[in-house]
Parts: sequence; C-alpha cells; structure tokens
Amino acid sequence: MKMSSFEMPLKVIVGKEKAEFYIQKCLICSESGFFEAASKNDWESGPINNVEVIDATPKVFKMFLS
Repeated sequence: MKMSSFEMPLKVIVGKEKAEFYIQKCLICSESGFFEAASKNDWESGPINNVEVIDATPKVFKMFLS
C-alpha cells in the first residue's frame, strides 16, 4: 500500500452553517481543479488541509460528493 493512501484528509467547511466534511484529498483533487489548487501550499488553506466553500450549502456539497 502506498504511503499517499495514509495522507491527512482534506477538511472542507461548507456554507454559512460551517458544516465540516472530511474527504480523501487525492479523490477530491482528481475530480475538481478548485480543490486541487486550494490544496497546494501556495494557498493559505493548503498547508493546513482546510478549504472553506462559502457559496454552497451542505446539501448541495453532499450532492457534489455523490
């Protein structure tokens, strides 16, 4: 098994409700250019593995994950 399989999950904080989702970083980054960019160390959110999505609701974000 690769060590990358054990990487820290990405914490996504969604909407004004601040709902928290923990997602395997490699999976969400492979499906979304936004999350790939936001996970890089160049962004404030990258090194701490937290990304905030304020313009979505938790319900909509759950649909994105499905």
